[in-house]
Amino acid sequence: MRELKAQLCARWDEMLLILGLEAGFFIIAEIFMAVLVHFQQTDNSVFHIGTVTALVVAVFVVVFMGIGILPVHFNLAVSMGSARKRFMPVFLLLSFLENLAAAAAAYLLSLLETQILRSAYAGIKLESRTEDFFRWKYILAACLGLAALNAFMGMLFIKLGKIAWTIIWVLWMVCCFGIPRIGHIAETAKGTVFGEICGAVIGAVSGLTEGGILAGIVIVSAGMLAVAWGILRKQEVRI
Repeated sequence: MRELKAQLCARWDEMLLILGLEAGFFIIAEIFMAVLVHFQQTDNSVFHIGTVTALVVAVFVVVFMGIGILPVHFNLAVSMGSARKRFMPVFLLLSFLENLAAAAAAYLLSLLETQILRSAYAGIKLESRTEDFFRWKYILAACLGLAALNAFMGMLFIKLGKIAWTIIWVLWMVCCFGIPRIGHIAETAKGTVFGEICGAVIGAVSGLTEGGILAGIVIVSAGMLAVAWGILRKQEVRI
């Protein structure tokens, strides 16, 4: 209980920042939509731009802020006598609850935006339905995955220091530029061993069911958490 109280006090400002950014970018997106509809005189359709913007901002902040949070709190807590086996479970629990609170805030904003779109833009088609995104199985899997990713990336920073920046930059570049080109490369490389491998991987991924994807997220998250704990339980403190 003492560990939980200490980390709650230390991390309270993180939650306020995330919720504040969600609300702020939601308002900016709503203003942008109003300006766009007014000046373009569009009668085609509108969508939940505020909700989408809030979700994107929340995920971005959780991922990139969360990566740097673990090294700070880990080094501080352990140097002050906190046991690693008490610190890590509480840290992961709070990270999960933090992600869950961000998702709950986005859901409430989506309900508000639905009312805004129906009243302010009556007669214009509403493109999206946010109910498809805010399902418990999606939210819980995403919150777990983000918490595990933060723990794993934070572990890399603690263990490798500045080298971790290079690793994360390479992974980011691969995600941004490499993944969209995999399909094109596989198509142009048909008949080669590399093309067959790419085709088999794409086929396996595209053939996954919803349950299979969610189970995969849980398994990968558990793996990242296991690796992070295996290293951090013996990691020296670096101040």
